[in-house]
Amino acid sequence: MSGATPPAAAPTGAQRAADVVRAVNGVLLPGFTGTDDLPAWLVDAARDGLAGVVLFGHNTPDVATTARLTARLRGASPDLLVAVDEEGGDVSRLEAATGSSLPGNAALGLVDDVAVTEEVGAALGRLLTATGVDLDLAPDLDVNSDPDNPVIGVRSFGADPALVARHGAAFVRGLHAGGAGACGKHFPGHGATNVDSHLALPVVDASLDELRARDLPPFVATMAPDAGPGDVLLDAVMTAHVVVAALGALPATLEPAVGALVRELGFDGPIVTDALDMGAVATFAADGAGSSSRADDAAPHGIGEVAVRAVEAGADLLCLGTTVGRDDEVLFRQAQRALVDAVASGRVTVERLHASAARTARTLAAVRARQAASGVVPSPESARAALDALDQVGARVAARAVRFAGPAPQDPPVPTAPDVVDLRLRCREQGGVGGDV
Repeated sequence: MSGATPPAAAPTGAQRAADVVRAVNGVLLPGFTGTDDLPAWLVDAARDGLAGVVLFGHNTPDVATTARLTARLRGASPDLLVAVDEEGGDVSRLEAATGSSLPGNAALGLVDDVAVTEEVGAALGRLLTATGVDLDLAPDLDVNSDPDNPVIGVRSFGADPALVARHGAAFVRGLHAGGAGACGKHFPGHGATNVDSHLALPVVDASLDELRARDLPPFVATMAPDAGPGDVLLDAVMTAHVVVAALGALPATLEPAVGALVRELGFDGPIVTDALDMGAVATFAADGAGSSSRADDAAPHGIGEVAVRAVEAGADLLCLGTTVGRDDEVLFRQAQRALVDAVASGRVTVERLHASAARTARTLAAVRARQAASGVVPSPESARAALDALDQVGARVAARAVRFAGPAPQDPPVPTAPDVVDLRLRCREQGGVGGDV
């Protein structure tokens, strides 16, 4: 019959393989080395469906350089999500070389003025937007209930769930006002630990009722559909490398019950993993599905099996970790190849990967709309201006948070311009130039 449309040709084996790689790329969030020219592997991946990248301190020596770098990333793919770990206080990437202009969450909790916290978030959001960053891997919503916690501590707003919840929501409102996306962490809570998950595996021995009363309220307040009035919902949530015995025997990032709990609470945005190269999940990087005998897999990262398990547990975006001292392409290829192999073996489906990519696409579209509405145009000049404004806000907030501890009532007055000497020998891993999140 004339004019009939011929049937579509069946995809070839090569086309199917390419489609799988593209689907796999849609859940990967690697780091990379460089501040100017992008690595060829990254450009190729960006053009082939890569979800996004995470910037670390070695990528961001100053805000003007960061703005130029993100412009190159968007040039490689306008749909590439750019994320950074910028909490303020001890954890900064955009100001890794000099230290953050902000005093950090513990100071904001001490001041306990939600308007101030929202102002801080807005100033930080404008800086992120000006530097071309889409998603801030912040705020930290952990309730720091263990005073000996070596990894959260002053990164938390405090030890009271209600306080952390209200300041977490205020920080998210501020980030949104400045145009940036917000990713709350570390679900379902990293505050009741005394082990650093960068180095080893913490275990939280609490009942589900205790978890819901102590650790979950800040997440519920910021990620549930009925969290409250206004635009306070998180754009993403990050899982913890912490075993919560009441939910299962695996670290939360690899535990399907934790991913199920996120969805049970009503959150439909992307679940982001904490960095998959951290010590807490290293034991799960042993040979398994996704391992390979190829020579370029001989590097000691072993991240492939961890990546597959994270997807099986419900993760949508896999943060691969910093590339300092590593071959960034090898790290990326290990995760990519393991997931391709997992699709081939039936452990992971292409449809599952597409669902994750769709969540990320919806989130990125919402963030980009917010950026456009903010009126902040990414550029080196606007980035420097936003940093100056952030510094002014930070100085005012830090002054409000100053407390003098001494034997009352003979306390000497606090000098108007005290000298502070920092005698630390090196930055902590989570807060330094090359740290994880």
